[in-house]
Amino acid sequence: YKSVAVNLSDIYAMNGVAEHITVGIAVSNRFPVEALEEIYEGIHLACERYNVDLVGGDTTASQSGLMISVTATGRVEKGTEAKRSGAGDNDLIVVSGDVGGAYMGL
Repeated sequence: YKSVAVNLSDIYAMNGVAEHITVGIAVSNRFPVEALEEIYEGIHLACERYNVDLVGGDTTASQSGLMISVTATGRVEKGTEAKRSGAGDNDLIVVSGDVGGAYMGL
């Protein structure tokens, strides 16, 4: 779920609309099939929640560990995109969630 959400957030942060994702997963035989099923359940839930389509990707064997790569595509109306270069003095910066929470998971 999170691997999808963090990619979609980049599109939403630019005032865009996310449309599609592709997912690449490399997994070793240390992971049971049930764990892989749970990963895909999370991906499916995120796709439903954010109304995006999973349009492709690849699942392959890994020599060790787990790798998940998500690519998100979307669109933004010309002239309405929000860029970092548009930030200015006295702008409000808002952070949601637990800052450093992902790092703690490592």
